[in-house]
Amino acid sequence: MEINKIFISHAYHYTVNYYTIEKWLNAEMNSGSGFNWLNCSVTRYDNDNMTNKNYKQKLKEQIHSSSIFIVISDIYTENKYWMDYEINTAKHNNKYIIGLKPWRSMYVTPKKISKNANMLINLNSNELINTINLYK
Repeated sequence: MEINKIFISHAYHYTVNYYTIEKWLNAEMNSGSGFNWLNCSVTRYDNDNMTNKNYKQKLKEQIHSSSIFIVISDIYTENKYWMDYEINTAKHNNKYIIGLKPWRSMYVTPKKISKNANMLINLNSNELINTINLYK
């Protein structure tokens, strides 16, 4: 069974959307559909105990080990430094980048995300799972 190695961008801090995406992927894996995934994101424990230099190295390693990079538009502006670093690292490592549009209609997808994403989709569980399955 193929395992989707996925890095969910979290820009140094976990957000509600991060946990929502993780929940969607776990629910799909447990549904009996044959979908399987491995979370390559840097763990919360690692975040809290690293210097910025060490954190960058850990991000680089984790993104490198993934095949799919999911970037959440909603958190870009408040975490631009880390988001740029994660996107640049994913791009440099030729990762398949899925950009998730902001779910609030008043926000616009940042250009950094729209320019670098292989696929730009709505923040929706079915659309995300279908896009991941298309990548296979």
